[in-house]
Amino acid sequence: MRDALARRNSTVNPTSCFATMEILSEAICQGRPMTGQTFNGADRPFVPKKAIDTMTRLVAGDAAIFVSVAPDHHFTVLPLSDREIAIMQGFQGCYGIDEWINESGKIPMLTKVFLDCFDKLFSPDAGVRVPAAIVLFATPGSVEDVAAYFGVQASFVKSMSTASPNLFQADGKASLAA
Repeated sequence: MRDALARRNSTVNPTSCFATMEILSEAICQGRPMTGQTFNGADRPFVPKKAIDTMTRLVAGDAAIFVSVAPDHHFTVLPLSDREIAIMQGFQGCYGIDEWINESGKIPMLTKVFLDCFDKLFSPDAGVRVPAAIVLFATPGSVEDVAAYFGVQASFVKSMSTASPNLFQADGKASLAA
């Protein structure tokens, strides 16, 4: 991943959540079109239930899900089975995807845990939102940074996009080698 980021632009921070999601979407989609949905805008206020219902439907499928949430975090969700997902991400200034995979201890994550925390992420109450953000986005070394980041303002989903690559090999195990 760091090599892919370096090839793209030597000034890209390898912990950039957006660059990580962008590289993953390119690798997974391989030029195939993605479908997407915007969840808020000047003419469209954010409705948490709509975003949660959409995510619940999407994680039940086999499509990679590329998510952008406010204040400004981007991550990819890979449904692994009917019970588990994998979140793939970096967190700006804290960790790159390699640290996330090796140090978070959160791959795989139970789908039920993910959906519960995803729902709580949109609470106006920081006492509810921050613990959910820590479960979803923190490694052992980034808990304070994630808590501070999501403690400042309420979150909302900006957009979700999906792509349906061949994520699964013949043995049924998830693979990014589409």
